[in-house]
Amino acid sequence: MKRLDTYNNKYFRICIGGILGLFLNYAFVPINSSMILCCVLSLLYYLVLKCESGKECFFLGTCFGFAFFLYNLYWLYYPVKDNSTLWLVACLPLLFLYLGIYYGLVCVVFFFSYWKNIFVFALYIMFAEWLRGHIIIPFPWNILGYTYNKYFFIRQLNYYFGIYILTYFVVLYSLIPIGLIQSHRKYRFVFIFIFITSFLCLLSFTKVYIIDKYLIFESDSDTNIAIVQPGSDCKTYSIDCRRERYYRTLFLTKYILRHYNKIDIIIWPEGVLFDSNIDLQFLGDALLIRGYMRRVSQDMFNSVIFLNSNSDIIAGYDKFHLVPFGEYIPMHGVFGTKNIFLFGLTPGEQSYKYITLDGYDLPGVYTNICYEAIFSDRIDYTMPGRWLLNITNDSFYANSHEHKYHVEMSRIRAIEMGKPMIRAALNGISAIIDHQGTMLHHLEFKQSDYIVEKIPSMSVDSVYMKIYILVHRFICYVSILVIILNYLMFCRNYEKR
Repeated sequence: MKRLDTYNNKYFRICIGGILGLFLNYAFVPINSSMILCCVLSLLYYLVLKCESGKECFFLGTCFGFAFFLYNLYWLYYPVKDNSTLWLVACLPLLFLYLGIYYGLVCVVFFFSYWKNIFVFALYIMFAEWLRGHIIIPFPWNILGYTYNKYFFIRQLNYYFGIYILTYFVVLYSLIPIGLIQSHRKYRFVFIFIFITSFLCLLSFTKVYIIDKYLIFESDSDTNIAIVQPGSDCKTYSIDCRRERYYRTLFLTKYILRHYNKIDIIIWPEGVLFDSNIDLQFLGDALLIRGYMRRVSQDMFNSVIFLNSNSDIIAGYDKFHLVPFGEYIPMHGVFGTKNIFLFGLTPGEQSYKYITLDGYDLPGVYTNICYEAIFSDRIDYTMPGRWLLNITNDSFYANSHEHKYHVEMSRIRAIEMGKPMIRAALNGISAIIDHQGTMLHHLEFKQSDYIVEKIPSMSVDSVYMKIYILVHRFICYVSILVIILNYLMFCRNYEKR
């Protein structure tokens, strides 16, 4: 009987790829282990090199990606588990498979490359992350660059390069172990020298040009804000549950106004039921910012509105990036779900809309809602906006790690845009984040409380925002060029054989 060589069995390698995808989740919060990231990517790289065909590579990468997103996005089950939308649970594996295919493409393209090294592999992963954030169903959730969020020096590189370029360096440095093994013995010293030197240069660059230039500071802003987080253990979306949150929010708001002399802006999170008949005279000179479901003819918008004490809507913003399977169904025409509430929302005109509050002698703000904080979008830095606003309802996702993932991505947006971010969440984590991604103040998950502080005054126009289009074109053009050259060289070398 022929002995089964387990090590060289392609099905075994594909299964190992799936296991590695599961372990990749531990490189993100709350574990946030860089060692796990290093081991997982190095082993994936090694398995791709061992593959015997492009088909095997594709299945290996897709299995890796599917397992990663299956575990990473399990919380998407919670908003669709109601009886009326339970059928959508069957659609979620299709989303995970779609996202996993990007890793499958990385592996198969790398297999057909002439130059097989860690520099090329890191480039392909960066390009795949960029693609899944921009095409078909844009979903840039937990890009690999976020795994180094805990390192203050490294995350500051987003100020210049953004999350996608940072992802390249994160993947590259995680592949050092396998790179050393793969390199020829006489070149290993040179290999180590180059990596150590480049890493020290990056740290020096970060310290001299970013941190020393924009030191952590005490705020001298005159704008006082109050973030209200009702928090709740309520596990249903019934009217009684929503009413409880509303009255808790209202109680905290009135408590703040009674006990603090000057409040300029009060921020309610997304998802607080609102009584349109309520008299807002108790606001005095303060403005109220809150979420609002706005209907225009047959269109429903998820919006944020700015209200004064006369209940006048002085400004508003309609959400641009909608949550797939949460606020819209991809290809809803096929599924016939356009008219289902929460699955037939209409996107707004732009993300991070600038809203001026000059009439109230308050600094202008770039506004976004919930899920939009994960997008590395461009803001109009020519406008005098001083801060970023994100209101969110993370209660949909129960006790999952989603709220931790979400706030980590919000911290990177603050660095990329060079602006402090004020984040109001229904169940947490609400926070005041400075322009360096540091949470100055925050409320824990399910904590019922408030934050009263000044808006951090430091606001700079980040280099990344100024060269945003150039960076994204560079990623796209260079990646495509390398793929084409690699494939042509591969074909030429194959013909010579």
